[in-house]
Amino acid sequence: MSTTQTQTSVLRCSICHKEIPHNKALTVESKEYAYHFCGQGCFVEWEQKNPDSNPPPPPEQ
Repeated sequence: MSTTQTQTSVLRCSICHKEIPHNKALTVESKEYAYHFCGQGCFVEWEQKNPDSNPPPPPEQ
C-alpha cells in the first residue's frame, strides 16, 4: 500500500514571523521582493513602517 501526503508550503509573515500556509498568506510584490503577511493587521503595520514602498494593497481575504 502507498499513501499520499499533501504538502502545503509554509511561509513566514514579514512582520510577526508566524508560519502561515501559502494559500492563506496575503502576498504583496514590490519591485525586488515579495512580502507575505498573516493578516491585514501585519500588512498595515508593515505599510506604516515603510511609507515609501507604495506596494499595491493585498487581496481581500
